Amino acid sequence: MAANYWDSTQRTHWTFTKDQLDDMRSQQQQENQELYNKYPLPEPRLMNIYIQQQIVKLGRRMNVRQQPLATAQIYVRRFYTKVEMRRTNPYLVMTTAVYVACKVEECPIHIRLVLAEAARQWPELGINDISKIGECEFHLISTMSARMIVHHPYRTLNDLAPGLSMSTEETALSQNIINDHYNTDMPLMYPPHVIAVTAMFLAVVLRPTQSNLQAHAAATSSPAIKSALDSPNKIARLTDWMAASQIDIPAVMAATQEFLSLYELGQLRQGRPDGLAWVELPDEHYAALDISQRHRSARLGSLREAGPQRLNGISNTRIATYINHSCLQIGCKRVEYYISTDN
Repeated sequence: MAANYWDSTQRTHWTFTKDQLDDMRSQQQQENQELYNKYPLPEPRLMNIYIQQQIVKLGRRMNVRQQPLATAQIYVRRFYTKVEMRRTNPYLVMTTAVYVACKVEECPIHIRLVLAEAARQWPELGINDISKIGECEFHLISTMSARMIVHHPYRTLNDLAPGLSMSTEETALSQNIINDHYNTDMPLMYPPHVIAVTAMFLAVVLRPTQSNLQAHAAATSSPAIKSALDSPNKIARLTDWMAASQIDIPAVMAATQEFLSLYELGQLRQGRPDGLAWVELPDEHYAALDISQRHRSARLGSLREAGPQRLNGISNTRIATYINHSCLQIGCKRVEYYISTDN
């Protein structure tokens, strides 16, 4: 059990490059091409968002704290880097991940309560035997080789925010952004401190512009936005700190682009008062990270061209229908737990 990230299995075994993740998923598709053809699912980004939303909903039913929920989200993401989703019951995997994460984070919940709440949330789960969660727990832990300790960005945020004079609202906004990163592959790609710094950067520097604030003035009076506008020195202080620190600036740049891609995908924060769904990026703020105008234009242009893939084009109900169809039809019966022993 590692007391810090640098000695942890998260760093040595569960951190990948984007190319490595793509290769693993391509290999999964090649090995399960028949299932891919028979049971089509929405694109992985949409599936990831749906699964994370479902985990959060289940956790709220049991008043689970955010950190155990974040751990459960990472467990599911790690599990599906090793196992093809179409060979599992995703609802059972999500339920088990929450149950295991609560134990690992030392806030255990009785297995009967977990099963009861999952059955109420997902009637299609179709499981009334706690032994199924026990079996899935064994396979979940086995698939992850018992490497269960997860380091999250929240600790870094809490450590750095006071020293950088971040307001309560900015810290809360940073935490919301960190919560959002679990909808992406970033937990498998970047160290937690990089995610924390990126979230702070987005909350303080890449805030909504004045024009956007005026456009949304009728719908919001966000203290976080007012604080950002009233504190121009805070931007300079943050960028100076980043320049003087040993933080991996290219990683922060890449993580920033991942967040922008996430918010472009379906306006996940539509209606949220901080306005991140409509954020515009001033050139001088890109210059703070030495991001070229050419790279910025090319990146945002490609995101806009991907408009038809927006999340609001495929509802959660439709995604759930895809999952249910796959779970109910594979092998003419529901797959109760991870049944593959090939790994």
